[in-house]
Amino acid sequence: MIAGKTTEDIKTRLDAVAELAPRAAILEPWIQVEAAAADVIQKKRLGSSVRYPGPARLLSLLKKVGC
Repeated sequence: MIAGKTTEDIKTRLDAVAELAPRAAILEPWIQVEAAAADVIQKKRLGSSVRYPGPARLLSLLKKVGC
């Protein structure tokens, strides 16, 4: 979940994006997943110096700590 946003806020935003650009509505949740994973990595100090290191690197770092 995005900090400070309720599930309903997120759904409303994604519904609005889907109305305007359906392809973007598919990509937007994935971007949120990547951001949340990057936040976990940063909080656990897993050593990624890049804010968004990419999906493969995110997965690798999360697997290191059993997430």
